[in-house]
Formats: sequence, C-alpha cells, structure tokens
Amino acid sequence: ACSMKLAQLQDRVADALLNPDGPAGGLLDSITGPPQLTARQRVDIYRANVIGALTRALEAGYPVCRRILGEKCFGGLSRRYVIQHPSVDHDLGSYGTAFPDFLRHWVDEQPDWAEFRYLSDLARLERLRVQAWRAVEAGGFDFDAFAAAAANDPESVRLLPAPGLGLLESPYPVDRVWEINQDRDPPAEVPAAGLCRLVVFRRHEAVFHQRIDPASFMLLGALMGGATLREVMGLEEGGELQVDPLLPRLIAQYFITGFQH
Repeated sequence: ACSMKLAQLQDRVADALLNPDGPAGGLLDSITGPPQLTARQRVDIYRANVIGALTRALEAGYPVCRRILGEKCFGGLSRRYVIQHPSVDHDLGSYGTAFPDFLRHWVDEQPDWAEFRYLSDLARLERLRVQAWRAVEAGGFDFDAFAAAAANDPESVRLLPAPGLGLLESPYPVDRVWEINQDRDPPAEVPAAGLCRLVVFRRHEAVFHQRIDPASFMLLGALMGGATLREVMGLEEGGELQVDPLLPRLIAQYFITGFQH
C-alpha cells in the first residue's frame, strides 16, 4: 500500500511526468496494474500525453513562430519550455504566457541565432492576439454617465481600455513578419529592422492589430497602467501629449470602452 500523503504523491507524479531523467522517489513502487506494462511504461504513457497536450497548446498559440522555425525546431523548443514551465491552469488556452521571454533568453544564448532577434516580439504579438480573442467584447461608451462622473470626482475616474486590448512596441517590424507569414509561400527574407508600435484588439468576433502613433500609444499605456482622468490630463499639462483630441478618437475606435470611479 502507498504510505505517501496525497499532496506528496501528486508532487512526485508531476515531477516524474516532466522530468523523465529524475529519480522516481518511490513513485513507481506505488503504481500497480496488470503485468502487461511496467510501472515505468505506464508513467511514460502519461508523460507523452501531458507533454503532447502542452506542446500542441503552444503550436496553437504561436503558429507563425512555429512556421518560421519549422516543426522540428519549434517542437524541440516547446518540449524544453514544457519541462521548465509546467501548466498551473486547467485551461490549456492560457498556457504559454512566458513563452516569449523563454524565446528571448534562448535566442540571446545562441550565438548563431542572431537572425531571430525579432522572434520574442513576434511571439508577444501572437500572445496578445490570443488574449484579445479570448476577451469579451465591450459595448458602447456611455458619454452621459462619464460626463457626470468626471464632473463630480475627476480624481478617481479611470477610463478603461477595451477588454483584451494589448500594446506592443518593438524595434522590429513584427506586424509585417506576421502578415507575410499568412501567405502560403512567404518570402525567405525577414523585413529589415524598424520600430513599430502596435495595438491589438478584438472587433466583431475577429482579432486585429495595427500601428498607432506615439501619442496614442502613450495614452493607452497610461490608461492600462491604471492612470486616473486627473493623471491623464496631467500628461497634457506637462506637455507630453495633447489629450483632448486623442480621447474622442480612441473612444470612437473602441480602444476605450468604459470607465470606473
């Protein structure tokens, strides 16, 4: 009979599934069943299922990165990631949030991967698109309620970006890289470096990304950071940007969809 406590058993199962070269720590002795398969073979089956499911989740979340690297290379990196970053959520759709940082560290450590410096930012774009897709679309902006709240207590009013809205600034034209890899036969060369600021959003049950000007990027970034209306207006007073013409445009574009106070 197994004398391990449940929590200890769960930890050892998780470690065995993601660390095939590690010690079994008494786990194998606690596994029983028909003699056709050994305890280690049973663990190997579960390991293949777990790693396979998480790898497929990464493939679904980062299809352009997978296409650029190729199935074999992406698969190898995915397995490394899975072992280092086991899932902590029952929802596979949320798996892989740290994959862009993983790619950045990997590329930085490989001298012959200099041509893939843009890859982590491309992965960030793909992750933002997944997050936007999973968000719930907001309704229209209530201008009357906002005017009343802003007049009564501008110190606490916060404008809210649309659910799932994401921002990305990159020294590489990752939007162009993403675009050309939607074609069946993309060009072999990656576009030259060039700064881009992107907003990623969901609209009418579809996900889009587009370039935006620096002022809009700064304002949306401040709002996503929790800036109050008073703090936003302070950006204008400080000469950093002109808020008055920006706010109506960003609301009209559904990048700002609500407020709280």
